[in-house]
Amino acid sequence: MKTLFREGWRNTPHADGRPRANLLFPARNLPGATKTEAGHSWAAMAPGSNTTFPFSKEDVMASEPIRDSIKDQLLTPKNSALIIIDYQPVQVNSIASMDRQKLIDNIVGVAKIGLAYKLPIVHSTVNVKTGLNKPPIPQLRKVLASIETVDRTTINSWEDVEFVQAVKATGRKKLIMTALWTEACLTFPALDALKEGYEVYVVADAVGGTSVEAHEAALRRIEQAGGKMISWTQLLCELQRDWARKETVPAFMDLFIQIGGTAGIQFGYDQAASEKSA
Repeated sequence: MKTLFREGWRNTPHADGRPRANLLFPARNLPGATKTEAGHSWAAMAPGSNTTFPFSKEDVMASEPIRDSIKDQLLTPKNSALIIIDYQPVQVNSIASMDRQKLIDNIVGVAKIGLAYKLPIVHSTVNVKTGLNKPPIPQLRKVLASIETVDRTTINSWEDVEFVQAVKATGRKKLIMTALWTEACLTFPALDALKEGYEVYVVADAVGGTSVEAHEAALRRIEQAGGKMISWTQLLCELQRDWARKETVPAFMDLFIQIGGTAGIQFGYDQAASEKSA
């Protein structure tokens, strides 16, 4: 028997006949997932269960070869860069468009995603060197300790020479952008980047404004100019995209658990069940 890496739990029905969601897990988290060399039969053990569900090779859809990671129209670790702007105490404390603790959790999670997938990261602050503002929040400083910070005096980071040079030095045309506030320090550089031919992807649940209205109006303005809205979950899934990218699967699962959300809760349960049965 050979451990099956790519396949997971077949969508077996609940006891009352309702279908389960069809969700693929990496086999390292499913102790019963195996493949025979000769017969090509497949089986998976549901997390925390003693029941193994067999299914045939014909039930498994084969993947296409992994695309060119530079030319891919979707985000990949090789064609995109992460931009993080102004997550400093005064900005975080003035956010009113979402829960501030959730905002912190999400931006720290986005930073961890960037590091896990080895994205070029441009981290910028405003007015720290002048003494008018404080450094980034400690949660983010800890995660980005190895990343040099570009400090500015401009509200619009695209009007800062060093910032623009840092963005261009990444060599990437797809910019995953996060900033506080949405209506100023995110909108202005996003619009300028779009005008210069960059693709802009805003992580909408990791940015915030001084009111719900200000935040939503700013996102609409960016979208109207050609920017795309994504979430941290979408970002993580888009960068991973295939269980065959084995080197990042452990980080993928761990990040879901660390950042939270419904998927993270479930994966945490599955991980605990797998460790208990090991």
